[in-house]
Amino acid sequence: MPSVLITGANRGIGLEFARQYQAAGWQVIACCRNPAAADDLAALAQSGSLSIEQVDVADLTSIDKLATALADISLDLLINNAGIFTDTGAPFGQFNYDDWLRNFQVNTIGPAKMVEAFYPHLLRGDLRKVACLSSQMASISAAGRDGAYSYRASKAGLNGTMATLARELVDPLFHFYLFHPGWVATDMGGAEAPVKPRESVTKIREQIQTRNPEGGALFLTYDGTELHW
Repeated sequence: MPSVLITGANRGIGLEFARQYQAAGWQVIACCRNPAAADDLAALAQSGSLSIEQVDVADLTSIDKLATALADISLDLLINNAGIFTDTGAPFGQFNYDDWLRNFQVNTIGPAKMVEAFYPHLLRGDLRKVACLSSQMASISAAGRDGAYSYRASKAGLNGTMATLARELVDPLFHFYLFHPGWVATDMGGAEAPVKPRESVTKIREQIQTRNPEGGALFLTYDGTELHW
């Protein structure tokens, strides 16, 4: 049975990943900051093949603690789904550096630490795949003039980190994916967003299953369209 670990799995896109991978017969390790409040995950866990674990990706000690607790397992796929958008939109000259630090802590440093902490677990797996939820706003070549500096920078940092890891972790070969999930109807995206979590996750899963990048990461929309770095 293949295995997947998902961060931010208590709601939205992360919850849909947990739901779909469980239905597909995977062993799912669904992680969130507060398992006691993760009622939807608890309902899924009753069906078996899904366990709920506590982790706060903004807390490096929390990540190490989880990796140690799961030291004996193997992983086929790590999904760095947890992320935040705390950008207050402060313009140049008035940057809110608390926003910058928080966005980088969760969106960039946390995923990097997850890969490092769970590298031994992935080595023992058969697939050795890492998928991260990024954003089209991470594209440097397509940068516009609509602000969100700290969020853009944190996701660009995520992309750069994973692209570099993809070139380093080649023996044995790891596969890295960075996905723009679309404008998805979640708590973060809002109810008016045109893409439903089920559609976004279904198509992302198809890309993970069918595409195996070698020596470099893929930066894709949820439907598989390649994005400019």
